[in-house]
Amino acid sequence: TGEGSIDFQSKFGRTPAGVAETAKRHGKPVIAVAGHIGTGIDELHEVGIDAVFGIAPGAASLSELLADAAANVTRTTEQIVRTLQL
Repeated sequence: TGEGSIDFQSKFGRTPAGVAETAKRHGKPVIAVAGHIGTGIDELHEVGIDAVFGIAPGAASLSELLADAAANVTRTTEQIVRTLQL
């Protein structure tokens, strides 16, 4: 699942919480990918989100992040898949 920004509030009826609820009913893991990671993401584990990854490679302007979004998502996804293959 994905969000532009994810934090503890994402467990209150937002899409990632709904995805996690459905996935857990089917015994599937849930990985969240977000442009920005805020505070309290450990609370998301309580609603079934197993891991959270940020896609921003570092400090950058919004226009830079948007321009590089596809590459950032691709890089992050590749790293997640590599981790799952360990």
